[in-house]
Amino acid sequence: MAGLHGREPERTGGVGLRSPTLIDILRYRAQDSAGRVAYRHLVDGTSGHQVSLTYGDMWQRVLAVSAQVRTAGPVSYTQL
Repeated sequence: MAGLHGREPERTGGVGLRSPTLIDILRYRAQDSAGRVAYRHLVDGTSGHQVSLTYGDMWQRVLAVSAQVRTAGPVSYTQL
């Protein structure tokens, strides 16, 4: 059975098939359609003033946030 965009779903440790995660889908979209608009915010409710975000932009933000999380290191429950 074909998965995301015709590719086979991944197997996880020999136990069943794994559905694509949001990260999997975003990574695929960033590689396949980096310049395509993923999100458009109509600031004043009309198309007169809008802010757009492409799949490539979103992926770069994901990479930046993940780098910050890795740099921060593990957090214990007592710190929450």
